Amino acid sequence: MYKKSVFYLGILALLLFSACSKKNEKEPEQDTKSQDVNSVSIASEGNYAEIELPQLKLEPEEHWFGSKTNSKNQFEIYTCFDTSHGETKVCCYTLIDGDFQKASVGWAEKACKELNASPDELCQSEDGNEYIQFVRAIDTGDGKRKGTDVLIKKSEDGEGYENVTPSHWYDENSDKDYYFGPFIAQIKITKNQILCYKEDFNKELCFYDLKKGEKIDCGSISTQEDYVVKENTIYYIDEVKKTINVQNLENDETEQIPVASNCQADLTTALLQVMPDDSILLMNTAGLHIKTKSGTMWETIVDGNHNSMSKPNYQAKALCFTLGENHTYYAIYQNTTHELDDLYVKYEPGANEEPTSTKELTICSLYNNPTVKYAVDRFRVTHKDVKVNYNVIRQFNMDNYLKSEGSYDILLEDAIRTMNTEILGGNSPDIIILDDLPISSYIEKGILMDISELFDDQSIPVLKNIADYYRNDSKLYYMPARIHMPLYATYEDFSSHTKTVEDLAAYCEEKGVKLRESCGYAQLVNLFLSTYYEEIFTSDGQIDKDRLTTFLNSLDKIAKQIGAGEEPITRWHPCYDNGIVPEVSVRMNDIFLGKADSLMWDQQYLLSTTFAGNNREILNLIGIMSLIDGTYEPINQIFVPSSLVGITQSTKNPDLAKEFVTMLFSDGVQHVDLWDGFPVNEESLNSWVKDGDSIGLYSWSAENGEQHSYRFDRVTAENMQSIVDMLKTLEQPIYDDVNGRDIIITGAFEYLKGDKTLEQAVDEIAQKFSIYVSE
Repeated sequence: MYKKSVFYLGILALLLFSACSKKNEKEPEQDTKSQDVNSVSIASEGNYAEIELPQLKLEPEEHWFGSKTNSKNQFEIYTCFDTSHGETKVCCYTLIDGDFQKASVGWAEKACKELNASPDELCQSEDGNEYIQFVRAIDTGDGKRKGTDVLIKKSEDGEGYENVTPSHWYDENSDKDYYFGPFIAQIKITKNQILCYKEDFNKELCFYDLKKGEKIDCGSISTQEDYVVKENTIYYIDEVKKTINVQNLENDETEQIPVASNCQADLTTALLQVMPDDSILLMNTAGLHIKTKSGTMWETIVDGNHNSMSKPNYQAKALCFTLGENHTYYAIYQNTTHELDDLYVKYEPGANEEPTSTKELTICSLYNNPTVKYAVDRFRVTHKDVKVNYNVIRQFNMDNYLKSEGSYDILLEDAIRTMNTEILGGNSPDIIILDDLPISSYIEKGILMDISELFDDQSIPVLKNIADYYRNDSKLYYMPARIHMPLYATYEDFSSHTKTVEDLAAYCEEKGVKLRESCGYAQLVNLFLSTYYEEIFTSDGQIDKDRLTTFLNSLDKIAKQIGAGEEPITRWHPCYDNGIVPEVSVRMNDIFLGKADSLMWDQQYLLSTTFAGNNREILNLIGIMSLIDGTYEPINQIFVPSSLVGITQSTKNPDLAKEFVTMLFSDGVQHVDLWDGFPVNEESLNSWVKDGDSIGLYSWSAENGEQHSYRFDRVTAENMQSIVDMLKTLEQPIYDDVNGRDIIITGAFEYLKGDKTLEQAVDEIAQKFSIYVSE
């Protein structure tokens, strides 16, 4: 319960692990490209339809921590919450005759009281026993709390419990000064009572013999994704290799089962189950898929495109099945916005009725956009006679990301070329999401429709400062549905020194402090070009050579101060992959520890640039800065637009397209925090002002592996209102011309690296940019 509420700030490092194999034995290579592996068919048992179950009305602070099917083949949901008397209450909701019946779980409540602990995860072992993993918190008396994980087993009489916690969970962490440890997750227990679990930080699977009471070595198995056990065999997802790895813990036999290409979407959040006949069940945003023991193909029984599996504000957290002639599958979806209840559904034989589509609406985007996807889902519900197509050209590609070759399956240039070919070839979508597309060119060529009528009457109360920027001679061709706000955060009054890059460089030189942590030249140029671009341009959009000279000279000073590196410019750099989003520079850890006692780094940094786009980021920022009496302010009144939506002139359904855009900007979509930016609907933005009296936790890992934390009062309505007020003062978007930025970054890189003089770099950048603008 406590552990699930802990959140972490800073840049997350992606840890790569290889799949396990026999010692001194090379794994056979798998032919993942063969036709039978990548084929997906409709399962022989037929289509399954999604049916929404009665939704539980939980008590305040009550949350689910596990689910299973019982001996009577009934679906059960387990929840817990702290009562007003401070005792944790544990409940079980059993689905009987189409409705949930509630009962207390006495043996678990007894453990809560006696151990002073809260249940975190339920485990039904392969031998039929029930286990619960607890998180036990201890007040150390100095305003901090400390604790560890506890594992209990239900007694044979069902009335009590047995504490079976591995002793090393205590021994290895008893003298360490951090919040919780060892951060145990995903408890599984095999038939021969081998406890399998993951440690949250290293994601390595660990093993403990409950009968002998000792740790055991089952080889190195590391995975960030889901895993399950059946009898004495472990199944786990390998996102890198796109396989499900199978290892028998008794004889160490291993197998790799390739996942069909059509089933590979979002393997990082996919869920696994193994049926009694060894069929593998995989659920992700693409659907519900089955691979039988002897079969050569993955079979899809539920298409995820039109149901809860692909909703951007829900994530599947639990998957269960019942036995019988016709299997029934149960899923729990956790709402990621924390504004709606969790969702409980089942999938049973029977096809979903497809409405007869008399109209069609096509929406096209370079990227999978959560807000647009959410609007698409709502539009499909309210317009059942309309076939809504949401086409995404660039799909996230983990292999490319891991090889530092980009995050997507195709290059941005190729994606834009594909979009342009569709438009010019007469296959233009009705609606275009314009992020990273050549918008000015589209407007000049008359591709986009004037949509000002949708916003003129204030029926859609878009922030005035945002709407005013996008109006062009009383016309409005596109509008962002979300915005981010780049912010400076610091522990001293620094606002008078952030107006220009020259000011920043001079102040740091005078004070003898580093502006930020070290980075590459290209990243440094991109960061300041994105937010200080007006310093180098004339009113007609050309480069002013004198201004550019000052700009590059200032960047050279900053680069020397921080010890910037000479990493090569790559086309997969974040500024190219998502076009307008700059690399976040200094982690909040750096600015925080620059003021507080340093447990991680000795270096003190002057500023932190953070990238605020959702409620959680703002709550964390306010809470952390309150610990150091710090301040924060927008960088040059810049905002970062996203979900830029426009309607094409060639649409065959203009009224329908306008209805969709209206829904996209409505409160029903805008108020939902999908972690992809602040709403531009002013009423929705105002609704984000909340008086949050809950406690926040700021945690990090020290170099010696210990975890540390500070607790803070998260936010007040007054604090949040200050953020809203800042958003209403933003004036212009970040520099988002991909090609223009490429010219400037490349030239500046050559100067900072020392390959060209300042004069040579300025002349070359200005010349190339002038040719680019004229063309």
